Amino acid sequence: MNALWDKSYKCPVCGNEFYSKKVRIDSIKIASYDEDLKPNYLDVNPFLYEVVVCPNCLYAEYESIFEKDVKITEVEKIKSILGKLKSKLSNVKFTDERDIDTALKAYAIVVILSTLLKKYCKLADSYLKIAWLLREKGGEKEQEEISLAHALKNFENCYMNSDISDGRMEEKILFYLGELNRHFGNKSEAVKWFSKLMQKYKNSSSYYAKVGKDRWQSMRE
Repeated sequence: MNALWDKSYKCPVCGNEFYSKKVRIDSIKIASYDEDLKPNYLDVNPFLYEVVVCPNCLYAEYESIFEKDVKITEVEKIKSILGKLKSKLSNVKFTDERDIDTALKAYAIVVILSTLLKKYCKLADSYLKIAWLLREKGGEKEQEEISLAHALKNFENCYMNSDISDGRMEEKILFYLGELNRHFGNKSEAVKWFSKLMQKYKNSSSYYAKVGKDRWQSMRE
């Protein structure tokens, strides 16, 4: 069975109806995790298709919320900035099977729109995924580090400036505030965020809490 299937979407910005590839759930198999919990997939990498891009106006959003209504006050801003990207991305086939470079372009549009609309949590997650895709591509260590630095900055902005009511989301944010600070050698900051993760979610069974506890204990020894 093909790991991909064609799902129909309707763009909430321009109204265009189209099909785009999506990964079948039963085709997603994780072989291992990197130190920062980047999953390494056995077959197809779902991150390649996590962002849906409208082939008409180039509106890009995470698949799970692509068709969510866009505020009327944001539509014209989005259309204006996307209009400037059209000539640069006119030859990119976002709805077909994707390679890493195509997926990186899709995430780049999300970064541009999230920057415009000051959606810091989405920016943080997008930069983290970009760094992971660059790691898979290989030979892009400098760009990977730059993307991780942007992820850290936006996880900070996300935590300080966003209403985070979802406990699972907060666990992830606290983990990466600790992990990315640890990655960049900011030990005291890393311990601070891992400690906060432990204080709030010490009884959680999530992978973020479990790995965060291990990091916290090893850094305090």
